[in-house]
Amino acid sequence: MSQLDVVIWFVLLSFILNIYIVFRITGFSKEEKYLKAAVERLRWPERVDDPWDWASDSARRFELADGCTLFLDEIGDMPLSTQTKLLRVLEEQQITRVGDHKPQKVNVRVISATNRLLEEAVANKEFRNDLYYRLNVVTIELPSLRERRDDIVPLVDHFRKQFCDRHAKQVESISAEVMRKLYAHAWPGNIRQLRNTIESMVVLDTDGVLNGEDL
Repeated sequence: MSQLDVVIWFVLLSFILNIYIVFRITGFSKEEKYLKAAVERLRWPERVDDPWDWASDSARRFELADGCTLFLDEIGDMPLSTQTKLLRVLEEQQITRVGDHKPQKVNVRVISATNRLLEEAVANKEFRNDLYYRLNVVTIELPSLRERRDDIVPLVDHFRKQFCDRHAKQVESISAEVMRKLYAHAWPGNIRQLRNTIESMVVLDTDGVLNGEDL
């Protein structure tokens, strides 16, 4: 390690130590947990965080969600190696932090979501059969937007208000022509596509009414 590396690590450790002292004084337990995770990353600089790196990310989420609910989105895209670790946590109700050989008990309610057909993924060996049945306690199937078109009007109004606030715009209404087009559209991207469409229209609007020129 070069002299410059030593200086950099010393500065980083000093910064974290100062934060730790502040958190100890104010008694923020959640922030302390985040801080300990940051210290661990400094102790093992060769580790690189990854969205699906269970050791560096997901285990901390389970620890911070202890006694609460953890939402796992797009569970169908989780790699098989991570599925194995998730199943172990769900079965044993405990995690082991990076650099720590002592398991820690966690009590977490897990809610997961996916746009994939997990039965097909299981049949294709892309999703673990045992994890599927471990997660499949209560299932809520949400129909696609084109199958519940009556929701389009209230969703459009909700997104209009939301993005007016976000972008500081004044959009008072939506023309009947645009609403008919929105209602008739197939929406293959479901609510995300509708939300992005309304945001684009709000941003482009210049006269306070969402009409064909904004669509």
